Amino acid sequence: MVPYSESLFFAGSIVFLMGLQKKNGLYIIAGIAISVMARSASMIFGVAFLILFIHEWMEERHQQKKQWLALLGFMATLVFTLLVFYIHYLKTGNFFAFFYAQQFWEHHAGLPQLPLTSWHWPTHISDSVALIFGLTSIILVIQILLKQWFSFTPKFRPFQINEKIHAAELFSLLYLAGTAGAILLFQGGNLHSLNRYVMATPFFIFLIQLFYSKKVSIRFTSVQYLIFTILIGTIFPRQTYIEHYILIATGIFILPASIFFKNTPQSNKGFNFMVKYLPLLIGAVYQIMSLTKYLSGKWMG
Repeated sequence: MVPYSESLFFAGSIVFLMGLQKKNGLYIIAGIAISVMARSASMIFGVAFLILFIHEWMEERHQQKKQWLALLGFMATLVFTLLVFYIHYLKTGNFFAFFYAQQFWEHHAGLPQLPLTSWHWPTHISDSVALIFGLTSIILVIQILLKQWFSFTPKFRPFQINEKIHAAELFSLLYLAGTAGAILLFQGGNLHSLNRYVMATPFFIFLIQLFYSKKVSIRFTSVQYLIFTILIGTIFPRQTYIEHYILIATGIFILPASIFFKNTPQSNKGFNFMVKYLPLLIGAVYQIMSLTKYLSGKWMG
């Protein structure tokens, strides 16, 4: 279960992703209306649709309908964002009340400060896992655009793109990349709520499907990934209790690895067994801890 705004955002995002897949403009408009009115993702949506439009134009110039669907998504995002601004004006007298309010959350442009911070335990685990998936999306977007826009494939690349990435899949990657990038660049290293911005969305499901369907596969080894997660764990928020370190370290490494390394040549039977069943155990423990905290009347973040 997710909060009310996330539920509406999830539903609206599903609708316009269906529109991109089915090439249906009405689905796109309806989905954008619900999503933009439910949560402040307009900037990321707008940039994502523009990049998608350019990508579709460069890839298949003869299929104009696909290109105009992306442009329609951008225009719908712009229109409904202006409507939200108008509602803000009616309530506050300021068209840009949302941006004005960001100063009270200390949201401003700048490089993130290390170590990164989060609300509190136990959201450290989910935020750290969300950061890994956000960085994954950033890398994948860079690889896709370099190949399509500049016909350049880096020799050293962490992921292998095996099949064509469709519009809804690319938009999902753009959203996840944009969200992670925005959090890192505008919250001063504070990753508040990155977990729900990434994982409480249908875009995250598309990311998982890319790996599950083998459209995207990994090119790095489990040892290289372990080194990466150690670096992430070093800069990520932590507390003084040893069990927190153990759970965070396990969560950062095992949960994403269960997607990246499932039945790959880089893994063996023991590793596959671990990444298949250990995440279930971690998830059960994490849910019980979260439920206990919730039932005791504490804020979950």
